[in-house]
Amino acid sequence: MLKKPLGTLIVHKLADFSAEMKLPGGSSLALGRPIPALLARQTKAGKLASFFICIPPGDSFHSLYHRIRHRSNSNLKDIYVFTKSEAAHLKIWTSPRNHLLVIEITDNRVTRYGVKVVADQVKPDPDNVSWILQRAAHYHRELNRTSPEHNITAEDRISVGFFRLDPPKIPPFDWTTANLKCIGPNLYHNKSIDFVVEDEETPYGVSITNGTGVHLYVNAFFFDNTNFAIRES
Repeated sequence: MLKKPLGTLIVHKLADFSAEMKLPGGSSLALGRPIPALLARQTKAGKLASFFICIPPGDSFHSLYHRIRHRSNSNLKDIYVFTKSEAAHLKIWTSPRNHLLVIEITDNRVTRYGVKVVADQVKPDPDNVSWILQRAAHYHRELNRTSPEHNITAEDRISVGFFRLDPPKIPPFDWTTANLKCIGPNLYHNKSIDFVVEDEETPYGVSITNGTGVHLYVNAFFFDNTNFAIRES
């Protein structure tokens, strides 16, 4: 292991799970000749939360789930089954009417806004159900991901704002939302943003103020509870 770092790199472009870096002006990497093999060492990592599903007692989905779970090609680790929906993120049960599966959201963070049933016509096919479970588990793990870095998670050091923006009456050529003024109160309260869009043409903006003393590179995602999709916002 090297006793001192080879040099310093600055993040130039940030992607979802990768970054392109460049050298600061006037600096270089002490690679030497011949160039040695380079190694990036991970010193800190976020923590992925477990995913909880509810299967009612005696439901026929129990046997299908355990068959899927023991398949070697199914990535369903850290999924725990409960019989009470209050302790789960998702409830899956068999409809007695047509013997198809019903997938129901039981996470209070979502159900309090009226969203509940994701799908009610799911065929109990192992490949199809396995894909749905993996997608749902990945969705909730990323949604609930935490970081052990206290400077980043400390709420008193990072302030978030969500505001309605005041667009120009006559937008100039190639204008952007970066210079728009905020109007009205901050709509971010208690770790959530709850508002009703009155005019689809009215822009809204997010502000993040970093008071941690360390560099942060923000990447915002949109989590869709209706299909467990994660995409750039």
